[in-house]
Amino acid sequence: MGLSETARSTAQAKVSEAEAEVARLQNELNQAQLDLDQANATGDLLDSAASIPVVGTLTEKARGDSGVDAASAKAKVDSLTAELSSAETKLSVARKALSAVESVTGAAESAVDAVKDATE
Repeated sequence: MGLSETARSTAQAKVSEAEAEVARLQNELNQAQLDLDQANATGDLLDSAASIPVVGTLTEKARGDSGVDAASAKAKVDSLTAELSSAETKLSVARKALSAVESVTGAAESAVDAVKDATE
């Protein structure tokens, strides 16, 4: 394996790693968004039950816990959104690097072929 093939393989590996990271984060973000939606729905349900005197008293702690759950889920969604944005940027850079390596190595291989053709 020549230097150009090593460079191309390394660049392709970086693209593959970045694609896998983006896919992983997208999956985590989807799950976190579902958790947030569920926490919000639970909070809404408990808030509507709060207007019933006996039930409202009994659900007071659960409503507080639900608010904490929703805040935690929102923080996780926000964090994963930021991580995903960063991973997508890294993927874009890795793809550009691969393209550059392919351009350079392709041009070098063309030059070598031209020299071989000229000397034969």
